[in-house]
Amino acid sequence: MIKLITNNKIKIFLSVLLAIILWFVFVYNNNISSKENNSNDIESTKDYRSDISSDLLVTGSLEDRFIGNENAPITIIEYASMTCSHCADFHAGVYPELKEKYVDTGIVKFIFREFPIDQLAVAVSMLGRCVEDEKYFPFINILFQQRAQWLIEQPIEPLKNLSKQAGLTNKLFDQCLKDQELLDSLLSSKKYASEKLAVTSTPTFFINNKMIIGSQSFETFENEIQNNIY
Repeated sequence: MIKLITNNKIKIFLSVLLAIILWFVFVYNNNISSKENNSNDIESTKDYRSDISSDLLVTGSLEDRFIGNENAPITIIEYASMTCSHCADFHAGVYPELKEKYVDTGIVKFIFREFPIDQLAVAVSMLGRCVEDEKYFPFINILFQQRAQWLIEQPIEPLKNLSKQAGLTNKLFDQCLKDQELLDSLLSSKKYASEKLAVTSTPTFFINNKMIIGSQSFETFENEIQNNIY
């Protein structure tokens, strides 16, 4: 009788042990499968590359000014004029959220290209090109924010004051506005955008290959970004 009880206990013990082993095997296999799926998701995102028209990649003699991950899956190109009120509205209302959510996180590469619509815009664009590279976007943002100060009949003095904040002395300021090569490059870039890319007004955006004209809501950009990713 004692042996029978002992044998039954052993059988019960072995059954429980087997159940535990099978449970661990099941959990382990599920974890491996989950990790493999996650790995595939990460790799597919990592290997994603923008499919940008070669016409949009032409920069001429002016190097692109951009922020964000150089190899980001989404490229947004903005053609803007510094005297354009809708461009200023975009940089005040949409750009900060776009930058925080998609540029700073490596999803979007944001390129800013000058498309001056008048002589003052040409001059201000030249000043932007004359500051150090790392100061370019902060300077552009300040110029948009403070446009009421310099968008006047006598803009030189307020522009000099703002340019000093970006490191341009009065001497460098004057030299910059007399730089014929820079002027020719800006006008050539504008001509290319107009004739080859059909840019006729500001702001004009390209989200990868899709053209979007005019100041748009953040949701418009977000929808296009999501459509291009997924």
